[in-house]
Amino acid sequence: MTYELCSCGVYQKLKANPKCPECTSKGQKVKVSKAKPKQEIKKQSPKAKKQESELSRIKKELLAENPVCFSSGETSSLTLSHIIPKTCKAFATFKGNLVLENLEVHTIYEHNKKLFAELYPRAWKEKLKRAKAMSKEHYEKLIQHQPLNA
Repeated sequence: MTYELCSCGVYQKLKANPKCPECTSKGQKVKVSKAKPKQEIKKQSPKAKKQESELSRIKKELLAENPVCFSSGETSSLTLSHIIPKTCKAFATFKGNLVLENLEVHTIYEHNKKLFAELYPRAWKEKLKRAKAMSKEHYEKLIQHQPLNA
């Protein structure tokens, strides 16, 4: 069920036939928009702030060293890409686990590793090499996504 904004300005869990208790008690006609309620902004923990700061520093270093996409060679929309996911805390801010990638390339790597391996075979092999040097367990997970012809 989605929240919808009623004409009274209150977000309600309204169904197909909306009846906002606030409005119907006043005899108002209900108008509904499909907006989502504002979400609370969570405060960042000191550890998360430190990690974000470290990643920002590493990104600046990588941009100064070689401001091109690791995989495609493009120079626009560069973002940090983790070879081993940042959920593995041991490698989250390890510079050898980070590369610059164009946002589109990064999205492919994050969501479709087989396609990434087919489109960017040189980068895929280098990422596998780096992953193997860092963590055999994560290397094994990555290799499962490798296309048969690679």
